[in-house]
Amino acid sequence: MNVKPTVSVSGYSLLLGVFLLVGSFYASVLPSDTSPSIYLIVVLALTIDIFCIQRTVQTLSQSSSSNRFSLEHIEGCLTSRLGRSICFLSKSLFATIFYAFLVRKYTSNQRTQPRSFSYENSANARDMFWVIAIAQIPTLPLIHVFIEKESNAAVAWIVTLLTGWTVIHYLAQIYSTKFNPITINNSELRYRYGLSWSANIPIALIKEARSLSFNDSYTGMSHFVSPIGSTKNVILEFKKPMTFKGQFGRFKRRSSAVLSVDDPTTFLKALQRNSNVAT
Repeated sequence: MNVKPTVSVSGYSLLLGVFLLVGSFYASVLPSDTSPSIYLIVVLALTIDIFCIQRTVQTLSQSSSSNRFSLEHIEGCLTSRLGRSICFLSKSLFATIFYAFLVRKYTSNQRTQPRSFSYENSANARDMFWVIAIAQIPTLPLIHVFIEKESNAAVAWIVTLLTGWTVIHYLAQIYSTKFNPITINNSELRYRYGLSWSANIPIALIKEARSLSFNDSYTGMSHFVSPIGSTKNVILEFKKPMTFKGQFGRFKRRSSAVLSVDDPTTFLKALQRNSNVAT
């Protein structure tokens, strides 16, 4: 008998405790007449959020979809649980926490999507995580103390939390690059790069697709470029600018793209089979 994995509330209770600890600090720096009511609202919101997260994770873990841990499937589960407007605001935060701390429980159960192309190795996400973690975590206490002394405690905590979140984001990228491959169907190239970027590109609008050579020059202003740290090996030219969507409403419109793919030869052949794209 196969028992589907579930997520206990204890991990979320621990996360809630951390938030409450941080919230206690912020409540202490607010004016005394406003801090109790604000603190109560924060505690109530976080408590509701923790249980919504738990139910969403259980829905994901029990799903039979072949791409159940992709960002699209996560967004669908969040929309059904929380509503579209709340999902828009929370999906990036939830996905980061999910990929950083929870999805590793289910890595052995993920099925490969048909006609998908991995960039997990060329993304070098694990190496980037260690670079960021080693560069920022050891010095963070000193920076916190310095900012608190030179400015104030609130600014110091904001910097500390943002730095910690940056490290968590790069940890999440390790698994988000695994579960969000690039896919090609008969009419569309669905580009994904972990949590960072996505684009649905009609194959009919791809003018040229080829391997990146040493003679090719590109910049972030003229091309969409695969994020820092990745191994760039494919260049695409479009017939008109395509929109690449990032987190929190960011986007780029570019007529060319420099991408990272683990097997560029197979990827380019798949594009050629589906259209008259020049390679």
